[in-house]
Amino acid sequence: IQNKIMGVLLTTLIITYFSFLFVRKVPHVGRDYFDFGLIFITPVLLMLCYLAAAYAIDIDLTQFKKWDLFTDKENVSDMIYLYLFYVLIYSISYCILANYKSSARVKIDFKLNKSFIFISYILLSVLFFTFFASSSSNIDFSSIGGFYGQLKNIFSRFYLVSSALFFFIIFINYKDPRKAFYMLVAFIVLFTIISFIYTHSRGSLVMIIIAASLLDTIRWRGSIITKIDFITLILGGAFIFSLFNFVEAWYLGSFNYYFFMQLYEYRPIQTTLEIVQSVDNGDIPLRYGSTYMDSIVGLIPSQIRPYEIQPLSIFYAKTFYLDAYNIGWAAAFSGVAEGYMNFKYAGVAIQAFIYAFISVIIRNVRYSYGVFGAIFYSISLPLAYKMTRGDLSYVVHNIFWSVIVVFLFLLFYKIIKNIKC
Repeated sequence: IQNKIMGVLLTTLIITYFSFLFVRKVPHVGRDYFDFGLIFITPVLLMLCYLAAAYAIDIDLTQFKKWDLFTDKENVSDMIYLYLFYVLIYSISYCILANYKSSARVKIDFKLNKSFIFISYILLSVLFFTFFASSSSNIDFSSIGGFYGQLKNIFSRFYLVSSALFFFIIFINYKDPRKAFYMLVAFIVLFTIISFIYTHSRGSLVMIIIAASLLDTIRWRGSIITKIDFITLILGGAFIFSLFNFVEAWYLGSFNYYFFMQLYEYRPIQTTLEIVQSVDNGDIPLRYGSTYMDSIVGLIPSQIRPYEIQPLSIFYAKTFYLDAYNIGWAAAFSGVAEGYMNFKYAGVAIQAFIYAFISVIIRNVRYSYGVFGAIFYSISLPLAYKMTRGDLSYVVHNIFWSVIVVFLFLLFYKIIKNIKC
């Protein structure tokens, strides 16, 4: 048993080290701690290190709502190894692809009018909160079906773009990049606390990474933070999320003393375990790549789509938690689970390669298409964390709507600018 524990710990540490090594062995502009691949692997590896530590000191994971299937210690080690395999394949693929073709153009001509950004922020904020206030009221939107969801998607992304540009304008004139970054973090945390009172959502925190990435790309060319700042940001973010989850658990009556295990709501690991067991037992047939085709077909309007597509998160909820699904519950899925559903371990490797390929495309857009590339990259950066929590269809749809929204935003700016002229 001791040998197996040491094996899990050593494997986790070794693959963690090499994953970071591969991801950082790509062309950079400055220090570039807002690199897409780095943001992708960091939260996953941090969670795996925590899980390996819990495995080593024999914490009973079943006392946590997100780990209630880990009654068998073998399940813990199996998931650690599967996710380490996934991250390692991603890191190697990302390193190879990024070094094969990397954009070298770094000059960005940013001339957005400050007053326009401020006005657009105020306008879009009003529209955003008005729209979501109406959506939470008794108004029935079912008659417009998917259109409502698409409109909601556009509004939320417009809001992210305008908010990021608003904070960008506030802090762009700071001479000290580190001071600008920490002021930005403090400002958005305060903004999030205020918005949380009204919306009961911590989602505004995502603007930290979007606005900071925009400043890093356009103003400081990859040098807004140092390695110490990045570590502080990751550990500080983990602590804040742990604190929120810890307080929530206490409020719901599931208080426990293992504070660090409240880190994130990493449901996808348990989701992956359920999918893996069901596939191995023959309860769920292999998809043989059909989910990848679904991610492309899903972009076609539902009225002319050749066949109906069921999101994997809905499939998962209906398959494993039908009663909860019937009252409107759905859970985050997992890229690892999707890969396993298609070709088992080979599918996990394929999924990691596909995500690395997408990551490199997003990365190369950053410095290649002026303001469009900088804004697109920045609002796509949170997707680096969400990619492991969602299937390929989710990722493709997010990228599609990000492109549309950034294009419409800049088109809107051009129209306003021409009218003023």
